[in-house]
Amino acid sequence: MTSRRHYEVVQWATGSVGASALRAIIEHPDLELVGVLVFDPAKEGLDAGALCGTDDTGVVATRDAGELLALGADCVCHCPRNSRETTEELATILESGANVVSSALLPALYPQSRHVSPRSTRRLAEACERGASSLFVSGIDPGFATDALPVLLTSISGRVDRVRMMEIMSYEHYDDADTQFRWFGFGAAIDSPLPPYLAPGRPTRYWGPTVELVAAGIGVAIDEIRETTDRVATPVALDVDAGRIEAGTVGALRFAVQGFHAGQEVVTLEHITRLHPSMAPEWPQPMVPDGVYRILVEGWPSYELNLFGIDEEGRNYPALEAATAFRIVNRIADVCEAPAGILTPFDFGLERNPGVFRGAAIR
Repeated sequence: MTSRRHYEVVQWATGSVGASALRAIIEHPDLELVGVLVFDPAKEGLDAGALCGTDDTGVVATRDAGELLALGADCVCHCPRNSRETTEELATILESGANVVSSALLPALYPQSRHVSPRSTRRLAEACERGASSLFVSGIDPGFATDALPVLLTSISGRVDRVRMMEIMSYEHYDDADTQFRWFGFGAAIDSPLPPYLAPGRPTRYWGPTVELVAAGIGVAIDEIRETTDRVATPVALDVDAGRIEAGTVGALRFAVQGFHAGQEVVTLEHITRLHPSMAPEWPQPMVPDGVYRILVEGWPSYELNLFGIDEEGRNYPALEAATAFRIVNRIADVCEAPAGILTPFDFGLERNPGVFRGAAIR
């Protein structure tokens, strides 16, 4: 019997997702942590274990990316916040010869997408070729809860009329003021311009590849994507973990990315996000306080699946946040063994179910 191979891994960034990935790598029997990149000067020089709550590892955090790439690790687990520099950052890593699993740069989740600019994916595909390396981008959403899981669910359908993936979340205890106030626009005047994450075209850029991946899983090519947005003002001031929200400002939002084929809505991804469970009571509600991912397959028969997590301290939201990390950490070995290029869940055995969507016109 041959022994299992061990893979040397660098953890790139140690925020909320990165810290979970770091712990998972340290505790994984087939992975060996060889380096950690941090961006906060206060973290530099700390042992990796101190950054994720484990015993000391002997691996010390650094802010020198070149030093880490020179290690020649098998894989980089890449978990920073997405930015304008992310494409070039990923390309540099891939060209060094390291494989990458990443929770950033969401358009690369499904590079075959027809409705998202291919500029980034072309650059990354070229980098994979130059470095003979592979890239897998995923997480929980966009990621497993809104791509592989709905496709898997359609495999027990006789007919699919529509697939809906919903993130229904309360951000009351999500302590990230920058994301909530600047990017999602919570606390802004109800008639203010749409914030960056909701600006026209931005939802399609981030979540359109997911919609197209699910459609491809049931054998359908999306020929049109539409976006919808709705915002609700809070009637009272709210004190949440990220700060204070004044009465009359945005306290809940709802947006959808809808994929159409021949004029029929086929796959829809929707986010329903509240700063407090009391907001927008008429909108769909989660089964647990922090939130769920809900998958609805309408057809013969129809299915509803609600996914939520419970972490070691009994919390829901942190469990789902950690799932973003675990989705990519658990694919490291597969990515290292895969042919060079940008990978999708179909490359890891997710089976397509062509023929289950037959369209309203032929039923």
